[in-house]
Amino acid sequence: MAESLLNDPKHSLGPDMIHKSMEKDTKVIDDGSVDKDDYSDSRRMSASIALDPAAERKLVWKFDLHILPVLAVMYLFNSLDKSNLGNAKTAGLEKTLKLKGDQYNIILSVFFVPYVLTAPFLGIAGKKYGPSRVLPIMMFCFGFTTIMVVTVKNFGGLMTIRWFLGMSESAFFPLVIYYQTTFYRRGELARRLALFYAAQSIASAFGGLLAFGVFHIHTGSLANWRYLFLIEGCCTVLFSCFAFWYLPYSAARASFLTEDEKKLAFYRMQVDSSSVVNEPFVLKDALKIFKHPTSWIILGMRNWLLPNAQSKMLMTSMYCRN
Repeated sequence: MAESLLNDPKHSLGPDMIHKSMEKDTKVIDDGSVDKDDYSDSRRMSASIALDPAAERKLVWKFDLHILPVLAVMYLFNSLDKSNLGNAKTAGLEKTLKLKGDQYNIILSVFFVPYVLTAPFLGIAGKKYGPSRVLPIMMFCFGFTTIMVVTVKNFGGLMTIRWFLGMSESAFFPLVIYYQTTFYRRGELARRLALFYAAQSIASAFGGLLAFGVFHIHTGSLANWRYLFLIEGCCTVLFSCFAFWYLPYSAARASFLTEDEKKLAFYRMQVDSSSVVNEPFVLKDALKIFKHPTSWIILGMRNWLLPNAQSKMLMTSMYCRN
């Protein structure tokens, strides 16, 4: 889009077309070709815009302050709810639910079946309805599923819970990455994505500390390991409601940006982004990725190498138990 506008003679600049925006720190050179549809947030902006580095830094800093912390906390809860089963095992989960033989290992493994099967469909939903809506809904679902662990009485109940947990968490991380591509340039993504790997490490450390404290609860009618799922699940559900209200659908709807900053954010993505701004979802276009050989190589690595590694770890665990 940007290249076609640059080559269009109708958008050539004249001396009288150059002006400053209302914001002193947001300098643009604009020929007035801006059209906004309030319903769809679609815009047509001229490529005859010179970005002010200071204004761009301020804009990115606003994204860092308003969006990244919320996404990092969401991913932290995602990691906590995924990994708390191991902590619960140390507090007597197997004894309470009367798990026998390899039932615990089966409960761990069943999580990955719906995790793989439902990820494409949730990814499509995120593209169609927006990650700012789908991510909090997914978070609410896996938080509620975590709370439901409190009610399980046997192996079948816990395996069912783990199945639905895998479904609700399947496309969470890919949608977080996609959501960031609608705000950040390609060169800005690496450091931001690193925060989420850090959040997972923090979750592992924090999860152990939280479990240690919760397992000292010896009052009430519940086993102390059930309190762990109850506390983490309730916190997840509450934060998902906040995220649904807070996360902007796009930069054009971000309440913390001025009108000039919204224009600047839109143009940045048109010039250099991993995604197309406000692009409608078309299934035919989405399936074109399977025409690339690298897609099949990545799928093979993801669905053959990793399951083999996990099966070897499972067999080793079963061997050690016997």
